[in-house]
Amino acid sequence: MIVHGDARRLSGDGGSALVEAAFLSPIVLFMFLGILEGGGLMLDYLSVSNAASAGVRTAGIAGSEITADFAIVRAVSAESAAIDRDTITRLVVYKATNPTSTVPVGCASATIGTAGLCNVYVTAYLDDPVTSPTFQCGTFSRDQYWCPTTRKAALEGTNGPPDWIGVYVEVEHRMVSGLFGDSRTIRADVVTRIEPESLR
Repeated sequence: MIVHGDARRLSGDGGSALVEAAFLSPIVLFMFLGILEGGGLMLDYLSVSNAASAGVRTAGIAGSEITADFAIVRAVSAESAAIDRDTITRLVVYKATNPTSTVPVGCASATIGTAGLCNVYVTAYLDDPVTSPTFQCGTFSRDQYWCPTTRKAALEGTNGPPDWIGVYVEVEHRMVSGLFGDSRTIRADVVTRIEPESLR
């Protein structure tokens, strides 16, 4: 049996629920946005990692073919289809010295390549056809700095042993809510050795 005093006390619980909701709603919203932003960031991170891996696999197989960089760019583009193309800020194909090498600092921040060291591709060049001036080591090409035909791809001799080659991909991930900042830079850097011609 409920007496009048208890009834009055129970009828006042609606106000406390409203106050609790006012306190908890921002926390729940913050957690929801955190999960949303974290999920998007993880998706782009995995896509960038896969794209760099696909690029370096192609680099190892293409070796010293004159269209090697075109094939690398195409492989990265295909594997990063889940990413907005405009957010891919840089793709670097570089000469590594060993399997633990990382992209040279100058190449990671440059908009053009460095002679004998790396070729740099920015967003504007990712869709260029193989017949464009971007490729095939021409005077104004993006792959002239470390021309694919100069890469060592033999087991021994003057054209061997095979070079180590790295592919670095950089993406500017755009945050959705702006609550955690406007963007985050995601980078992936993978190295392999060019497959010897005698094994192809």
